[in-house]
Amino acid sequence: MRLLNLLEGVEFNGALPPGDLQISGVAYDSRKIKEDNLFVAIKGEKTDGNRFVDQARARGASAVVS
Repeated sequence: MRLLNLLEGVEFNGALPPGDLQISGVAYDSRKIKEDNLFVAIKGEKTDGNRFVDQARARGASAVVS
């Protein structure tokens, strides 16, 4: 699925990556990220997913929603 299709109707602040990226999956656990996945960084009671953005990118995340 294309990133722009996934984000259709979603209000956001920030910039979209250049081009319309192909997304092969979505995960909120950075340990489960695979190549071309979208990482969704969720702030929870015990931890903040934003702490794991670098790890998700290193594992192949092509985009991050934070």
